[in-house]
Amino acid sequence: MPVPRFSQGGEDPSRLQTCPRRNGAKMLRSIWAILRDGQPYLDPAIDYDAVLVDRNASRWLRQLETFGYVQDGKVVWQAS
Repeated sequence: MPVPRFSQGGEDPSRLQTCPRRNGAKMLRSIWAILRDGQPYLDPAIDYDAVLVDRNASRWLRQLETFGYVQDGKVVWQAS
């Protein structure tokens, strides 16, 4: 029976078959740890606050302009 090839490179066919299995096992271990601990997975190398601000900053600024807190690129703060 011929061994299925997943790429045209010179990799060892047996290694090509075991890599997805190993990666799947790692994913299952991660999922199990998440379910066991009841905590979401947080990657220590990612600054989640920066990602949140990066994703939403333009919408926040647009809303501030809509409500009149920013005019001509300057913050207008009305003291009460």
